[in-house]
Amino acid sequence: MNVGTRMMVRGLTVVLVGLTAAACSNQPNSANTDMPSSNSASSRSSGSSAAKTFGDLPSPCGPGSARIAGGENGGSTLKLGTATDHGADAAPGTNEEMLDAAVAFAKWCNAQGGIAGLKVEVVDLDGKLFQVPAAIEQACSSVFAMVGGEWVFDEQQFPRFTQCKMVSFPTALLSAEAMGNADTVQAVPSIKTEAPYGWFEWAAKSHPQDVKKTAVLYADNPAIIVARNTILQQLSYTGIASVTQMSYSINGEANWAPFAQKLKDSGIQTLTFVGSPGNYALLAKAMTEIGYKPNLVLNDSNFYTDLLVQPGNVKNVEGMSARTVFVPFEEAGRNKALQDYEDMMSTYNPKGLKAQQGMAATSALLLFGTAAKSCIASNGGVLERKCVLAAGKKVTSWTGGGLHAVTGPATGAPTKCITILQIKDGKWTREYPQLGSSDDSGKGYHCYDPGLMTVTGK
Repeated sequence: MNVGTRMMVRGLTVVLVGLTAAACSNQPNSANTDMPSSNSASSRSSGSSAAKTFGDLPSPCGPGSARIAGGENGGSTLKLGTATDHGADAAPGTNEEMLDAAVAFAKWCNAQGGIAGLKVEVVDLDGKLFQVPAAIEQACSSVFAMVGGEWVFDEQQFPRFTQCKMVSFPTALLSAEAMGNADTVQAVPSIKTEAPYGWFEWAAKSHPQDVKKTAVLYADNPAIIVARNTILQQLSYTGIASVTQMSYSINGEANWAPFAQKLKDSGIQTLTFVGSPGNYALLAKAMTEIGYKPNLVLNDSNFYTDLLVQPGNVKNVEGMSARTVFVPFEEAGRNKALQDYEDMMSTYNPKGLKAQQGMAATSALLLFGTAAKSCIASNGGVLERKCVLAAGKKVTSWTGGGLHAVTGPATGAPTKCITILQIKDGKWTREYPQLGSSDDSGKGYHCYDPGLMTVTGK
């Protein structure tokens, strides 16, 4: 499943099942205290006006005398619009962690002087799920660029997005229309035609007998069926050909016992659940009640969430694995970029959610800032949409300062690297690769070659 499809699964199921920002690993508003603190002294300087780096990335912020091209901004400050659906009645708070990160980033950057002297102002583009047309009108009239956000139903922004010559550096893209848009640069790219297969390659090699009895359980919804089809192609690519498929209601099930029993009766030893962590927790409870658990449960990164390690769930989901392309929160003390993100949030938006999606939004904001700084330097001190877009598309290697595995915004290809996490003894722990092992391709990820496969997207 490519990153965009993964985000679509997370977003749609969060909305339709009634879950909110817990679909990614939301962390309490305090740094992890049981990890080494060797990086803390240097990273905490990121919370001050003297900040020079974010992780290993030179800060894109600082003093200067840049100006914005005429007609491309709604005021004297550099207005960046962050798309979310946090005001949706059906799922209040959806993607709110992205807006929280944007607010913190703007204050962090402004404390250093802004971007070449341009003070950053965040504009809340709340699409409320089905009011994206109004939100894109707000963007067209009042912001320079859309940065660090995501609308669940982002196809609603077209054709207005193109008509008003907007540009975007989003956290994620969900629809085919958005993924194919030429005026967009992604820090953590997704693409309709390619997907990483590494997580299932790991499954096939680490659990060769278990994958012979594999099942994919998915919500009965057109968008999620696309995700299911991608997973089936990934499984086949890695040699896992015999797969049982089971669908459940997009609104969840009143009784998960029949699903648990069918999995048990079918002898399923490897399970991938496509949907929300909340629904999986209910299925896991039903499996526990009949004394059954597959040897391998391998889910996508939206399952890396504190929701599953809460007292009511953790016993049932013990042993579940999830892939990620981001640094785990549990390793903040070993990673300066993650520590800088946590420090930035604690200093400039202490009530905001710290979450994996917040990290993704921060990476997008840093990419925009880096591209804007480059544009200003090469364009006579003027920040212009076409110029910043072109600068973003020249970035061939990107990690958000070390927040995630290496990506290529210039090509739009997803990352080839993974980390596998597991719930062990009630806590999220690193399962693969072990740090410093022969499987560690660097920075705690295993990167596959070629790493990407062609998918139909249907």
